Amino acid sequence: MTLDIAISGGGICGLSAAVALARHGHKPTVYEASPTIRTVGAGIQVVPNMSRLLYRMGLRELLLKHAVSQESVIHHRWADGDLVGLMRLEEIARLAQSPYVTVHRGQLLDNLYQIANELGVKFIFDAEVLGYDLEKPSMRTVDGHSVKPDLLIVADGIKSSARQHYPQTDLDSRFSSKYAAFRATVPASKISENDKVTWLADPAHQHRWIGPNGHIVAYLIDSNTLLNLVFVLPRSEARIDRDPGDELREMLKGWDPNIRLLLNMIENVTKWPIWVAPQLDSTVSASGRSIIVGDAAHDMTPYLAQGGAMSVEDAALLGKLLADVSHPDGIATALRQHEALRLPRTKQVTLDAIANRELFHLPDGEAQHARDRRAIDNQENPEVESPYQWETKAGRHWLYEFDVEVDDPRSFLASS
Repeated sequence: MTLDIAISGGGICGLSAAVALARHGHKPTVYEASPTIRTVGAGIQVVPNMSRLLYRMGLRELLLKHAVSQESVIHHRWADGDLVGLMRLEEIARLAQSPYVTVHRGQLLDNLYQIANELGVKFIFDAEVLGYDLEKPSMRTVDGHSVKPDLLIVADGIKSSARQHYPQTDLDSRFSSKYAAFRATVPASKISENDKVTWLADPAHQHRWIGPNGHIVAYLIDSNTLLNLVFVLPRSEARIDRDPGDELREMLKGWDPNIRLLLNMIENVTKWPIWVAPQLDSTVSASGRSIIVGDAAHDMTPYLAQGGAMSVEDAALLGKLLADVSHPDGIATALRQHEALRLPRTKQVTLDAIANRELFHLPDGEAQHARDRRAIDNQENPEVESPYQWETKAGRHWLYEFDVEVDDPRSFLASS
């Protein structure tokens, strides 16, 4: 007997789940609200705990065709660009035995979609979900169609209406944080034309400026042809019709002059609030026939570059646990095992990301000086422990060396 599996959402998590399930013999159907698979943003960091899973899903050649592999992330002081430490990406990848690369989000989605089609996954577009009944389970789409699968996988993002059906612990009175991400890209050829910033076109390094209440990330994507820029800054109550580029230039007055040069090269800026949703205390419906995953279950703030990774981990584990389930009676056990294995890790990574934000955004002063001094000491002597948790031996082990298809996060966290 073949399970009838419906996946709501065609983003990274939904597509990864479709591929993972199809690789284990299932034939899921993906319902996507848009008329086609689409992408928001530009660059995404494919960290080792994510890349190893994508490789197993068959994306190795497709991913590396456009991916950029860097040696390190260089940290700069916000005001003058002085070096204040680095993150050794090559070492992280070596120890995790899996690559750390950057790609264009659109290319990643296209690759997942291509593999899913090759595996026989069915796609239904223009299928916005108007309501869920997670116990039956069923969902009703905008065209009036009622979908009643054996298993419903909800992967339609942080604003999913399905969240209201799950118990949750509120981390914030609103579904938003005090920060926004301003995103932009600049052609690498344009960077190379300016001697003052040509070093940003070196594919060997990412760059991160850290300062009071904000940070900036820059790295190459799309076969080294685009510089991806993300500016994480406090949200302002700007007029809705105000150009985000003008807002960004005003907020970055006083930052490194090289940032000002980059701003003058940017033609288009998009602004996205960084959402902070309540933590879900359960991801499986009472009936055991539906599950909520990815950003719909645990939106990740961008301070550890783990949002995509947590979604792919969710998806890969679903594929593994449902591999041998051929009758609806076996679904509940598999889903509850998924919940037991995923909640400890996603909750901890969510909290760790917020803690990392606090470390990045320290105001100038004693704590900031201590952070930078220790980071520089670590750069000169790796035996000195980095102030950044994810550059320590225990932090790397917990975050990047974890294999969701092999390791139990409960014992893995304890060992770290």
